[in-house]
Amino acid sequence: MYLLILLAAFSLEHIQLASLITSRVELLIVVVIIWALHVVKTSLFFVKIMQQPSYEFLFDVTLLPEKKKWTELVSLQISLNAIFLSYAAFMLFIGIRQGNWASAGILVIANLVYIVLPVLWKHKSLQYPAAFNRKIAFLNFRFPQLPLSKWFFFSVFLLKKEPVYLLLQKLFAAAMIAGIAYFYPTDDYDERLLKLGLFFVASGYFTLTQHFTDYYNNGMLFTRNLPVSIERAFVEYIVNGVLFTLPELLLFVSYLPNNVSLFVILDVYIYIIAAAVFWQTATFWIDIQNTRLHLFLFIGHIALVIILMFKIPLVLLAAALLTISFWQLKKHYYNFEATED
Repeated sequence: MYLLILLAAFSLEHIQLASLITSRVELLIVVVIIWALHVVKTSLFFVKIMQQPSYEFLFDVTLLPEKKKWTELVSLQISLNAIFLSYAAFMLFIGIRQGNWASAGILVIANLVYIVLPVLWKHKSLQYPAAFNRKIAFLNFRFPQLPLSKWFFFSVFLLKKEPVYLLLQKLFAAAMIAGIAYFYPTDDYDERLLKLGLFFVASGYFTLTQHFTDYYNNGMLFTRNLPVSIERAFVEYIVNGVLFTLPELLLFVSYLPNNVSLFVILDVYIYIIAAAVFWQTATFWIDIQNTRLHLFLFIGHIALVIILMFKIPLVLLAAALLTISFWQLKKHYYNFEATED
């Protein structure tokens, strides 16, 4: 997701884009809010890490000299914010050059706040390790105490435990779908542009592996002891994929021009469901952290982008993903052993 954002931000029209944002305060405020979501997400990631027993040694940072401690915390926050700090500096330069002092002031204040507040919070929380084990009440959705079908377990888990991730994921998908819908009438690639945009949306699902792993390891390990076939478990992951990608389907159908055929819609939607299934079953791969696997997936995505230019139906790629997913699930589901380095 961030790679695509950077490609868009520093594309051939990056100067015009930065100029437009800095010249209109309302657009700049939208960008600042998106940055705030990033800060919230990385802060929650920090909390999640510090709640794990294997990382308790990090609380010893409080024993460092005061200057060293503050330096490390500020350095940490700058690195977490680096994804947008670089572009904020570029926008600040454009804003000052054009004399948009209000925008320049907003940029400076917002980025200082996004560094100072998280650092102050981390510094205070590190003094009291128990603070990391408390639930964050405002993110803890309360659902009615009604019998819940197993088909909705993963969806409810994401809503309760990962709302910021879910929000960012759907915002990214909405931005991509709206963007390709607006560009479609002016592009020479016909439906290939639409498929390419949804292909990138589906590629962003790779983070689903991490969240599905948390969901499965913390509440669903007992299912391996149940008399449930691999086929039935695989169907459950397909249902998870359908529910997870349903907003994308609604957006895709709502935004696209009327002359887009039903086949194109089904072709793309089946692929993004397959991608969601693929990244769920990746949880059971023993070598998911293998560097070669990540390199293979990266190169594979580049190859698939090139293949898409030759109008290869995405449904064929979806069939390949579902086949690999089922094969890997059948291979590792019952003999998977969790390991920690």
